[in-house]
Amino acid sequence: AEKVDALIEKIGAVTYTQDCRDRIYGARRAYNALTPDQKKKVTKLETLESAEKTYENLRQEALKAAAERVDALIQAIASPVTEESKAAIEAAWQAYQALTEAEQRLVTKLETLQKARRDYAKLVATAQDKQKALAVMELIDRLAFAEDLKAALTEARAAYDALTELQKLLVDNIDVLEQTEKTQKIQSSLSKVSEVYKSTGDYMEKLGTPAVGSIGGEWMVLGLARSGRRVPGAEDYYQAALKYIEGAMDQNGRLHKAKSTDNSRMILALTALGKDMTQVEKGKLLEGLGDLDFVCYQGNNGPIWALLALDSGNYPVAQGATASRAALVDTILSSQTSDGGWAVSGDRADSDMTGMALQALAPYVESDGRVAQAVDMALTRLSQMQNADGSFSTYGSGAGLTPTSESIAQVVTALSALGIDGDSDARFVKPGGSAIDALLAFALPGGGFRHVLEGERDGMATEQGYYALTAYFRFLEGKTSLYDMTDILDKGGDPKVEAKTN
Repeated sequence: AEKVDALIEKIGAVTYTQDCRDRIYGARRAYNALTPDQKKKVTKLETLESAEKTYENLRQEALKAAAERVDALIQAIASPVTEESKAAIEAAWQAYQALTEAEQRLVTKLETLQKARRDYAKLVATAQDKQKALAVMELIDRLAFAEDLKAALTEARAAYDALTELQKLLVDNIDVLEQTEKTQKIQSSLSKVSEVYKSTGDYMEKLGTPAVGSIGGEWMVLGLARSGRRVPGAEDYYQAALKYIEGAMDQNGRLHKAKSTDNSRMILALTALGKDMTQVEKGKLLEGLGDLDFVCYQGNNGPIWALLALDSGNYPVAQGATASRAALVDTILSSQTSDGGWAVSGDRADSDMTGMALQALAPYVESDGRVAQAVDMALTRLSQMQNADGSFSTYGSGAGLTPTSESIAQVVTALSALGIDGDSDARFVKPGGSAIDALLAFALPGGGFRHVLEGERDGMATEQGYYALTAYFRFLEGKTSLYDMTDILDKGGDPKVEAKTN
């Protein structure tokens, strides 16, 4: 506790700098590593919390100021646009492009800038410019009637890319090309994974009624239910789950004295079946996740899966619970490793835990700037950790790293939750293949997945591989993410912005 107090003391005056951020995060990580009794002896926790809030306020102010400077440049563009508007338009456009993605999202006059660029292009375009742009527009118009859509798309894209920047601004149906490309990519991706997805789903259905437990139980239920498939013996499983809950739950609503993930896993499975967890056992499973110290006792797994469980049905947090959404998000953020990811323990990112953390944080990216920044860092780290064949590795019993299907599955699930295509995003496509290609390499004929490439069919690998493909399918089809089950049950719980404002 004294060491943590010393780290907090070293934060000093809060400034919006990387050094200050590192001191704050370092103190928070040290605090979270303490036992509950040790945490009680820390005397400067309020100082740390104040520093965290001040830093975030400074960050938000910096983002807003950068966006406002671009808005001011856009506002300075004369209307209507004339040939003399060139300098003002170029200045605003260059300033916009220099912003980070987070800053760009705060620019309010982007449409005005885009229109000004198009209007200027029309004013100064030569007859040749207009002719070349028209030729591309005609190619795009023909897409709707193309017999070989793939070839037609390739031709239209190549023709558009060959235009000058000014000529591109004259192409007023570019949105048609982009949407058609997107649709074609989705169809191609669906086709790539559909055989493995179907065969593994068929295999899992034939296993019969799930048992209560981890392998062959809750994760099997989750994957099948979220894929839209029949869960064999669903009612029998539900009754067995109720019996287990009644026998295992203590007076605090906990299914295990040390592992809060037992509660979280059950909440996720039953919610996937459409069961309202505020009604099952009078909501006690949810109450069992209310104590932050208990949830954090299990390490990073605890808060990650507690947050996923709460958000699955948008469940309300019990009044007085210390494990609020805000507290869970803060806890996950503060345990980010110095290299940008998350780990079971230590300060070296692990792909599995980083993927899980991103799954939990995904709903908060838009509402909380801290989350957006942490996610960006983690995605960069994951891209660096990806192997040349597209796979991801975890630390095995021996020396070094071992590629596993579960590691890939957690990353694919995370990317899908974040709206990132693990099959085409440049960050996750390596010379030997994409993250999706790597996952499919672990699939077996007749359904199922191996843990390692030279292994046999494995229960855990099969369940995680299947729900990762379910997450990917849901992303491609524009559905809610794997763990966002508000499409079937929404209890109107704490708003997502709670993590930012509390």
